[in-house]
Amino acid sequence: MSISIKTKGVRWVTFIPPPGEALYPVVWIGVSQVDKSWQKSDLYITPGGGWSGNPERYDKFGKWMERKEPVQIASLRIVDDVIEFNDGRHRFAWLRDHGVTVMPVHVDPDKVELVKNRFGVVGKLD
Repeated sequence: MSISIKTKGVRWVTFIPPPGEALYPVVWIGVSQVDKSWQKSDLYITPGGGWSGNPERYDKFGKWMERKEPVQIASLRIVDDVIEFNDGRHRFAWLRDHGVTVMPVHVDPDKVELVKNRFGVVGKLD
């Protein structure tokens, strides 16, 4: 089962976990604010997909977007005051580089308020 949210031409999808696994909350974030914090990470992907550890993933995601496929919401965490991605850093980087300014992310339930306060956005999201 999945739920979808469409905004800025992207259809966002989050998969509902199987019974017994936690559904992580979604927070809408400002891409530039998250990117600024993420730049401090060793796993930062520079504009254009530079040093990504898996350079083919950045390009593959571009092809994914050409097919207008739904995009799974990325998951992030904060480690020592720096953004790290559990999942989705190549998606985030590609979307950042192609003009997406607001997107949803999954966060640990105990970090929702922190992420909202530092990176969250409010207002109309379509």
